[in-house]
Amino acid sequence: MTRKIVNNNDSGDSTHFGGNDLDYINQLFTGVDQSGSDPVTMATTWQFKNQKLQLINPASTFNYIINTGAIGATRNLTIPALTADDTFLFQNAQQAVWGTDNFPSIVKDGQVNVLGNNAAVLDGVLSGGSIVGAGSLTSTYNTTEGMTLACATTAVANLNAGYVASPTGIGMGRTLTNIRFTARQAASATTTVRQYVGLTSLATLPLSDTPLGTADSGIIVGYTSTDTNWQVFNNDGSGTAVKTQITGPIPTDTNFHTIDINIPAGGTSATITVDSTAVVVGSRLPATTTNLFYNSVVQTTTTTARTNTIRYIQGQLDR
Repeated sequence: MTRKIVNNNDSGDSTHFGGNDLDYINQLFTGVDQSGSDPVTMATTWQFKNQKLQLINPASTFNYIINTGAIGATRNLTIPALTADDTFLFQNAQQAVWGTDNFPSIVKDGQVNVLGNNAAVLDGVLSGGSIVGAGSLTSTYNTTEGMTLACATTAVANLNAGYVASPTGIGMGRTLTNIRFTARQAASATTTVRQYVGLTSLATLPLSDTPLGTADSGIIVGYTSTDTNWQVFNNDGSGTAVKTQITGPIPTDTNFHTIDINIPAGGTSATITVDSTAVVVGSRLPATTTNLFYNSVVQTTTTTARTNTIRYIQGQLDR
């Protein structure tokens, strides 16, 4: 049996299907494009058996056949929130990967590796900065995190504890090429404290509740002394920085958090992840000509000492 198109010009009436109505339905399933007059929107789950979802080429001669693996539980496949048209990347196809830089660039990376002798080793792109703790630097062993370095301030307002960028030179990189920095650290308190992790055009990160001023460019993750939840601050130097609370929300606490900032080459978007929660920023980002400095600190706001305990910091740039 095949789907029939009878073409009998029977339009039916308000209570009866006619031949034209049935033709219209059958045409939907026989390759007639009804997009202009009556596009189909699916609001009900459709399940396709293995190899039954096929995408045909423009000439209707060959198909992409979707094969499904023998999974043991239902899994989600997530398409990212794209900010422009894009193309799937496949394992064996010869494709240029524009989200990373291409030959002949040399990938630059660096780490802050904590040691057991009350110190840390800085290498690569992170070696120009410094680990600060006006009170003390103390190696500590956390049974979950392993070796960490506790960077403590003294009881003085507006001090940094943690990794501070060098105030000289031209910073670590630009959004012209890929930038990614990841830190895992914990603040010792939730009051009279700030936590800032990220990139700024300023050679010296402000010791204030305004990590990015109106003329500054950057992306900083953390919170001010008045915030009770984690925020993203971003600015392109064109006015007051944008401040976005991370979904959840994620409350300020004394737990370890992993803060990841990933900016693909060209700087048109950035993905910020705190633990497993991601935020995509698609506007008011630093220009590709702006030099950026990376900091990962806890700051005091009063004469109460605070500690930033660092497990690790990693950075990578294409050039």
